[in-house]
Amino acid sequence: MKRARIVLAAILLVALGLGLGLLIRLNPDMGTTPDSAARRAAESLESGAVGSGPWTDPGAADAGAKRALAPLGALGVAHPAVVDVGEVTRTDDAHATARVRIGWITDPGSATQVPDWTYDSALTVRKERLSWRAVWDPAIIHPRLSQRRGFAVETTGAERGPVTAADGTAIASTQDIVAVGIERARAKDPAAVARRTAAITGVDGEALAARVARAKPHAFVEAITLRRSEYRRLAGRLRPLAGTVFHAQRRPIALRTGFAASALGRVGPATAEQIRAGGPAVRAGQLVGQSGIQRAFDSALRGRPGFAVRIVGPADAERASRTVADGDAEGAAAADADLPEPERTGSAQRGAPVATSLDIPAQESLDTALAQHPAVHAALVRPDGTVAALGDGRAADGGAADGRSTGGSGGDPTGSRTGLYPGGPVAVAAAAGASPQGLGTDTGALGLAAAAPEGRGAQVRSSPLAAAGALASARAGRSVVLRMAAEGTGPVTEPADAHAPGRAAAAGERDESLTAHVAAMRAALRAGQQRTAGAAWSWGSEPRGSWAVVADDGDAAAARAVAQVLSRARP
Repeated sequence: MKRARIVLAAILLVALGLGLGLLIRLNPDMGTTPDSAARRAAESLESGAVGSGPWTDPGAADAGAKRALAPLGALGVAHPAVVDVGEVTRTDDAHATARVRIGWITDPGSATQVPDWTYDSALTVRKERLSWRAVWDPAIIHPRLSQRRGFAVETTGAERGPVTAADGTAIASTQDIVAVGIERARAKDPAAVARRTAAITGVDGEALAARVARAKPHAFVEAITLRRSEYRRLAGRLRPLAGTVFHAQRRPIALRTGFAASALGRVGPATAEQIRAGGPAVRAGQLVGQSGIQRAFDSALRGRPGFAVRIVGPADAERASRTVADGDAEGAAAADADLPEPERTGSAQRGAPVATSLDIPAQESLDTALAQHPAVHAALVRPDGTVAALGDGRAADGGAADGRSTGGSGGDPTGSRTGLYPGGPVAVAAAAGASPQGLGTDTGALGLAAAAPEGRGAQVRSSPLAAAGALASARAGRSVVLRMAAEGTGPVTEPADAHAPGRAAAAGERDESLTAHVAAMRAALRAGQQRTAGAAWSWGSEPRGSWAVVADDGDAAAARAVAQVLSRARP
């Protein structure tokens, strides 16, 4: 009998142990301590997976953390870098308070990745039956946060990095400008004001009127940016127009008005599409590259904006979250008026420089010629594949980063709106039996997209840039690597992987194909010009460089005139 009782007791103990084990497996928080619950909650906040932590209501905690942290996305920050739990003190049998140290890295690009903004906070844990759980409160993230008070981040635009020519001269740099725009709510007849402003400044009046009509009543619709000297000359005619608004700022503008407009591109306020695609790093009102090199290297050129993190109520949230342009002192003062002191600030960091291979005299000669022949697109390439000059005669329709940039789209950096035109030296060689692929160039290090030739025989289409590169390859007897821009101070050199095994093998295949078609290319060089139903071409190649010119309106005389200008260039 006694033995039976012992066996029964043992069975009950084993069953109890198994039951407790199963319960703990089903509920990991069972049997936790205030300290362990606080630490697991802190880990969930530090990892950004708040919903996985031991909260009294994980779903509500996750949603609350996302709301509280969302404004910090403007700094590229998603969650605290460090959430350390210190002393945990019981306030009664069912509650305890943990001291928490919060640390942020406000510069995601920091080399040390050491938190630069730290402070103390507190976290409450509560006993629920057999487990301890954390109680969500916005004040965990910052002691001054609450259900009605949250973070707000004001950003200040950084000075964009300069773009330099082959000789190191800055061809696009940040200078004082005045942005001229229209606010629809201030104008009695917005369309008339837009057309009058356009007539004074030389931009497209109908396009400006259409953008003003689509904008919100109090939105600033930029018409043009002017150098200070140009603004002073036109101010007497612009300022009397009711509805016009003027913002003094600092923006990158070109060496001279119209200089390398299609290659350099344009800088302007971020569009709705760019804001959606850029995520937290791109905000309304921020200046970003819209075309050309300014767009291709935008992330490097725009640098890191300055910031001020505040804790504000609903009434001040919008004003404390605005973006202030670089150099807009008036805008900065207006944004900060009557706002609380920032909890954390950071200085703007200037953007990185970008070097180009453009030759200033050659580019200026091409710009002058294209001003007289707006339907012409052209490229001049050195024997080593670097681009000495590139131009799109229609680039001025969309503006450029030159101090007279408009709100339209910039020129296509391939040298044309579509990038490809029928005919040209590649088509002539292809008609003689060459393969367009054998005449193409490796454009991987160009810095901008260059459309490679496509099609067969007489139907081959190419861009002036790709055609000039093909001519340079034919003269060199090998495939040259087209390149025009690179981050840094220059010079623009051959890509580091140009002689890597895979690339070298591909280059060898192109060289064999190119060698097989040398005769066809020589025929193309002798021809020097061609006129098709859609375009007129003129081209040439000499030891100092190769050039290709196309007139998209079929004007052969215009194409020849621009080609003559390039033939005299000495890049």
